[in-house]
Amino acid sequence: MTLSHLPLPYHIFESRYRKMLEASLTHHTPIAVLPPGLHPFTGLNIFAGIPKLIHQHEDGRSDIVISGDFRLKILKVYEEEEYLVADVGEAEMLKSFTQASLSQRELIREALSFWVEGQKIDKDHKKVFLKMIQDEHLLLSYGVSLLIKAEMDKTIFLKCESWDEWAKLLVKKIGPTEVSLGPYLTKLKF
Repeated sequence: MTLSHLPLPYHIFESRYRKMLEASLTHHTPIAVLPPGLHPFTGLNIFAGIPKLIHQHEDGRSDIVISGDFRLKILKVYEEEEYLVADVGEAEMLKSFTQASLSQRELIREALSFWVEGQKIDKDHKKVFLKMIQDEHLLLSYGVSLLIKAEMDKTIFLKCESWDEWAKLLVKKIGPTEVSLGPYLTKLKF
């Protein structure tokens, strides 16, 4: 799923997506990748981006990267092509970060740091990742992408109106809802 500022790689091999990519590159039109379970898409706020061509294979396949550089509202969907085409309008950008979400952002940073330590990648790549999540937009987008498993659970973040709301919701999704303090003590509920 396309998320804010998060570059995601795609290998394009199906003929309909080759046509979509060609149209996007020719007309400088953004592409959004969304879970099919979201249908109907009309009225949704989404993230989309102009694909960057990384490699064009001789047989017509392509390797691309799409970052969610734009926040758009889907106004109308056309299913006349082999792929979906939509009229879109500019959606209001998410409200800026405030101090209110600072503690949630630190918890997410810790969770992603713990996640990357468990990955079988070299130390230099881990350092690059840890540096990348210093950017608040990437922190929250990687948080959703890597810490939320079900695609449909990721879609609720498209409804957020602020980055603070996004951070709070992400902590709620990845954190425990209650913690036992022992057999004779009460449980902490979050």
